[in-house]
Amino acid sequence: MEQIVDFMSGLDQRELDILLLRIVADKPKTLEQIGSSYGLTRERIRQIERGLREPLERLGNELAGAIGLLREAVGTAALTDDEEMRSALTRLRGDLDEAQGRPVDMILLYFAGPYRVINGWMVAETLDQDRMIAELRSLCDSSRVLELDPAVQCLKRYGLRADLAPLWMQTLEQFRRYGEGWIRWDGSTLTRLERLLRASGMPGTAEDLLAEAGLAHVSRGVRDRMNGDPRFVSINLQGHFAVPEWGFDEYTGITDEIIQEIDRCGGFATLGHLVLVLSTTYGIAGNSIRSYVGTPCFVREGGKVRVRGDDEPISGTDPDISSHADCFFMDGHWNLRLVVDHDVLRGSGRSIPEGFAAELGVRAGDKRSVPVSSGNPVTMSWPMTSIRGPSIGSLRRVATELGAAQNDLLWLAVVDGVLHPRLTRGGGGGGGAEAKGRPKISTP
Repeated sequence: MEQIVDFMSGLDQRELDILLLRIVADKPKTLEQIGSSYGLTRERIRQIERGLREPLERLGNELAGAIGLLREAVGTAALTDDEEMRSALTRLRGDLDEAQGRPVDMILLYFAGPYRVINGWMVAETLDQDRMIAELRSLCDSSRVLELDPAVQCLKRYGLRADLAPLWMQTLEQFRRYGEGWIRWDGSTLTRLERLLRASGMPGTAEDLLAEAGLAHVSRGVRDRMNGDPRFVSINLQGHFAVPEWGFDEYTGITDEIIQEIDRCGGFATLGHLVLVLSTTYGIAGNSIRSYVGTPCFVREGGKVRVRGDDEPISGTDPDISSHADCFFMDGHWNLRLVVDHDVLRGSGRSIPEGFAAELGVRAGDKRSVPVSSGNPVTMSWPMTSIRGPSIGSLRRVATELGAAQNDLLWLAVVDGVLHPRLTRGGGGGGGAEAKGRPKISTP
């Protein structure tokens, strides 16, 4: 490349710096940076640069044949350590040593590109990346999957070498490698999970899909959002999702599935049939089905199960409160004993004995606000479908007002339909000896 060497030898040091540090550099310095080193203004550096460009253009025209070969070897994008690019440059510069060869390489790559270094790649300024990405998107199938061959052919049309196409695709944030192709990787989290699910061709859990997508850090609430999104169908108790077109039956919860199967059987179904069908279809354990069939929502008659009618009373006597270990009759009133634990202090609800709920007039299917003598009422509910029976809402405020700490005992006495709370200190971890005390209940 004697022509390039001769061209550079005719420049003074200032012109050479402007050429190598600004015009042909893959990371050009600014006018201010170069001007400050020579005590010149930006405008003066711009004038010198303008004077260099015309003879540089003539030099490029003289070397058109060699530059064409280099452009063909490099393409519109290549890794900075690409072997084909380095081999082509070595052939063109001939016997020049490294000190002379490096500036020659820079000028040749400027003529062939010019190229700019971006994330380890030499990228030609002529590469229209926005248009290329738009075309790649258009080549995705209905599942937003882009196969290898169409991607390679598209990138070749934009001047990239076929061998570099897969590596180049990895630099595009809009796509994610999957198998032998890529998935469009834009849009919301649920959009990406849908595309990943479709690409896999088989059901998957929210957790597995998030892990596959590298999005495990955003897992909170994703499963609930998928359950409410028409692009996904929940298909079993284990939390697997499919897409609607795959034809899976939607899993809507154990109780709903029992009700639907009873309806399909004409209003009655044997327990054995329910266990067989629901465990096979949705992976529900037989013991779980038996537990839910035992809730007030269902009626067992003659070896079969049916759904209780909306206005149909629940037969049988009230639950026996005296049979519950945590219920005590003291000072003429029934008391419920609760250990103050982390769940109580943070405001979580908890199950309570059926007999204690009945003492307050709460029956299956009810949800009531129960007054508390010390302040705000608490909610007590007994869902027809609950296998845990009745529950009481947050007692955190009650416990806080009493100054409760973990392992204290909270006593709730029922006096004329009102809860009267009292506290026994440090009684929750001692095997129940303190529970035999009789806290004084002040009656109206």
